[in-house]
Amino acid sequence: MFMVIDMICTQVGGVGGSLRLEHAILLYSGRTEGGRDGLVTINPVRIVGDDAVIAPGQPASKAALVHALDHLADRSSSRSLIHPRVLGKGPDYLVWYTPPGIRHVAFRHTSFGGEKAASCPLPGLVFMVRSEGWYVFAYAGKRRPTEKTRLLRSPFFNVWEAGRICVGNIDLPKQRVEAPVEQWEDAFFGTWFTHPNVPQDQLLKKGANPFSLWKELMRGKHQAFPSSILKPAGATLGEMFEKLIGGDE
Repeated sequence: MFMVIDMICTQVGGVGGSLRLEHAILLYSGRTEGGRDGLVTINPVRIVGDDAVIAPGQPASKAALVHALDHLADRSSSRSLIHPRVLGKGPDYLVWYTPPGIRHVAFRHTSFGGEKAASCPLPGLVFMVRSEGWYVFAYAGKRRPTEKTRLLRSPFFNVWEAGRICVGNIDLPKQRVEAPVEQWEDAFFGTWFTHPNVPQDQLLKKGANPFSLWKELMRGKHQAFPSSILKPAGATLGEMFEKLIGGDE
């Protein structure tokens, strides 16, 4: 079914060019047996003379609507440089990576004799921030991660199995997703890692002890983080993005 609309503006002029009508977002609402219900579709638009012909569309997922808003924001916002480690950014989310390297970490646990801090090698990390939570994952290798990169569970304490960071008393950046990634990293690495948020024997692959690992790292036993002992997160970067950012969770 096609819909023909007349008396509609199909082109908007502006300084330096013009914008053409390409898609229409249609909102349907009504009553069903279960009460009020609704549907949103995104429909392509074809211009025929002075008329706009709206073609059949597809039901719009939350991910598709977010993508459309991001696309509009990218077109309308002022030009600015993107941080080289940012993998994705939108009105309510921020995704970036930290390459493997040396970072300062601090532990507060009886296994370390109370408090222990040192600089040690860490694996590559991917952070995801959204309004409902903050997540961290690891990845193997040194290259910039892509949507096909297999994510690993991070070895850090204070992190739940699904990658969500327990913020506790962390002083989070007040600008949230608009804050520089360095502020988020300072908040994460500037706190005390106090305890595993999963059973100790489930944080790493079977046979690896997380307390022993961190003690070895802080003593300088490893020149690079032994990523082979990290457990898989069960998804690629692209899949995890859809689940945590683009999906309905």
